[in-house]
Amino acid sequence: MRGRNLPGYRATQFDFAAYIRRPDRNPPPAGVPLRRMGVYANLVYQNIENFLAGTFRVARRILSDAHWEAMVRDFIHRHVSSSPYFRQIPEEFLAYLETERDASGDPPFLLELCHFEWVAFALNLSDAEPFGMPSGESSEEGAEAASVLDLPLALSPVAMPLRYRFPVHRIGSDFQPATRPEEATWLIGYRDETERVRIMSSNEVTVRLLQILGDAPSARHALKQVAAELGRDSERIIEFGADILQRLTTLGIVGSPGENPAASPPNLPA
Repeated sequence: MRGRNLPGYRATQFDFAAYIRRPDRNPPPAGVPLRRMGVYANLVYQNIENFLAGTFRVARRILSDAHWEAMVRDFIHRHVSSSPYFRQIPEEFLAYLETERDASGDPPFLLELCHFEWVAFALNLSDAEPFGMPSGESSEEGAEAASVLDLPLALSPVAMPLRYRFPVHRIGSDFQPATRPEEATWLIGYRDETERVRIMSSNEVTVRLLQILGDAPSARHALKQVAAELGRDSERIIEFGADILQRLTTLGIVGSPGENPAASPPNLPA
C-alpha cells in the first residue's frame, strides 16, 4: 500500500507504472493526458510482445491472437522481473508460465514448448564456444574410441540435455497433442562449430551419461557408473557408450574441459 505520505512524484510514478502494466484496470496519473499515457502503454506492450513473439515463434503461431495478447498482457501485469536486461525477458516469461500463470486455458504442452524454444535462444546468446575435438586422438577408429574412453570429458558449455513430457520438437500448426504420451521425449540441444543451434533426438541413458560425465575422472568411469545404475554388464555398456561418445565428440557436444577453460554454460532455467 502506498500510503498518503509519499511525495507527489512517487505517487505519480506508481500510478504511471500501474497504468502501463494494466491500462484496462488502472487510471492514468493525475494531470497526464490519456492519449499520451496510451502511447507509453502501447510502446511497452509492443516492445515486449515483439521480443516474445520472436523467441517463442511456434507458440505464437499456434495460439490465437486473442489468447496470445491476453497472455502477454497478463505477464506484463503480473510478473515482477528479477533482471533489468531486455534480453532476459524470455527467461522471465518462462518463470511467469511456471509459477504465476493460470494455465487452465492453455495447451497442456505450452510451458515445455516455450522452454524448448527458449533453449535455442539461450544457446545462440551464450558467449561460450563449442569444444574442439579431444586432443590425442588417433586417426584409427578403434584407437579413437579407446582414447575417448580414457579421457576426462564434459558436456559442452553450449549443449543441453533435455527431457520433456511432450514431443515438443514436433509440435506445430499440424500437430498439437491434447494428452501426454506415455514415454518422455529426450533431446540434446547444442550449438555446433558453425554457430548453428541444432537439436538431436536422444534417450534416457545417454542423457544420464551427459549429466555425470563432467564429474568422472574419465568417460570409462562414467559409463561404469551408468552400468551400475542400470544393473547391466559394464563391458557391454562401455562398448555401446564408446560409439555414442565418439559421435558426440565429433559433433562437439562433449569434449575435454581443458580445451575451453573460460567457457561457461548458458543460464538455463530449471
